[in-house]
Amino acid sequence: IDLGILTTDIDGLISVLKEELPEYEFQTYDNDEYYSPRLSSLRIREKNTSSILCEKDSPLFDKYKYRGLFIDIYVYHPIYKSIKCDAYYRKQHFHKLNKKIRDIEYKCLLNEDKYLPKFKKLKDTYLKRVDKYQKIAKNSNYYSYLPTYIDNLKVPGPYISKSDLLGDGLKLTSFAGLEVSIPNNPESVLKTIYGQTWN
Repeated sequence: IDLGILTTDIDGLISVLKEELPEYEFQTYDNDEYYSPRLSSLRIREKNTSSILCEKDSPLFDKYKYRGLFIDIYVYHPIYKSIKCDAYYRKQHFHKLNKKIRDIEYKCLLNEDKYLPKFKKLKDTYLKRVDKYQKIAKNSNYYSYLPTYIDNLKVPGPYISKSDLLGDGLKLTSFAGLEVSIPNNPESVLKTIYGQTWN
């Protein structure tokens, strides 16, 4: 499954999860210094004593503090001015730096002493840019992933309309015996994220 949350709710979610799910660990950029800012904002993980996962999304995974089996939480945020402006902003301020961080992560495998400090510096720069973006991106007619997660460096987005994502309120549906919230127009959201052949 994919789980998503709005940026306005992420801090409250982490606080509730820690209280409600003490048997799990919660990985963020702040509590795991080697967790890449290219990846989802939050991972809910089994404790390392239950499982240790060999991950391929970052070559630094063996340095992670939290390494158990996980579920990603993707964070949605309003966009900057318009889709065109947001796409340009993301390409200029995030896509190039995202690629640079990925390259540095792989260079760490060759020389940790030289490249780990560079990784930490770039991670700090990236997260400061994300903070700035959150302050200026206020067009809630559309939502996209917070730019800490970029699925495709060639194409900014995906851009999901507020009506498709939230409408007048999220819908409820049954999943594995639970009642869960889903987007107002789930098929449109799936097509926007995964393409016309999503199913």
